[in-house]
Amino acid sequence: KGGETVAFEWHRRHRDGSLHWGEICLKAAKIAGTRRILAFTREITARKTAEDALRASEEQYHAIFNASADALVLWNSQSLRVDVNPAYERMYGYSRDEVLSGERARDLPSDYRRAQEKIVARTLAGEHCHEDLMETVRRSGERFPIELRTIPIQHRGEPHVLARIRDMTELRQVEEERTMLEAQLRQAQQMKPIG
Repeated sequence: KGGETVAFEWHRRHRDGSLHWGEICLKAAKIAGTRRILAFTREITARKTAEDALRASEEQYHAIFNASADALVLWNSQSLRVDVNPAYERMYGYSRDEVLSGERARDLPSDYRRAQEKIVARTLAGEHCHEDLMETVRRSGERFPIELRTIPIQHRGEPHVLARIRDMTELRQVEEERTMLEAQLRQAQQMKPIG
């Protein structure tokens, strides 16, 4: 009544008992010399349902993304990192903000950067990539082996690359210990006849 335009969303019950969302806009007007309030309404139930579904889907994506024990990184179609999970931060020693600002990419040795760019480009072209025991580098400069798998995905209407990175340091140590124990066993078996 004071002349201000008011807009809001309203969850209302339809005559048949079903719930619907409406977008309401109230505006003061003078019609034939009489002050009135005009109400404009628009049915937005479909939009609200789609928004709720999208929000639920994104919450589910983030829950899975953040709970993974493997490092996950998401690149967009311009080959820029747009998301990393907490496991990535722990593995590499960079915060999410540092990774997204490009600091991680600037710190990478050029040969690592080139290999990474090739894999991202191949995946953006539609290829699923799997690299066993690649070597990469932590923020501290320590080099370590990883298993890398990438898949092309559609995210927010554009091509993206989702990469899963598994630290293979422990596995490599176990394999080295097993090889050493097998060598010791062979040597012991060779010494047995001599004894």
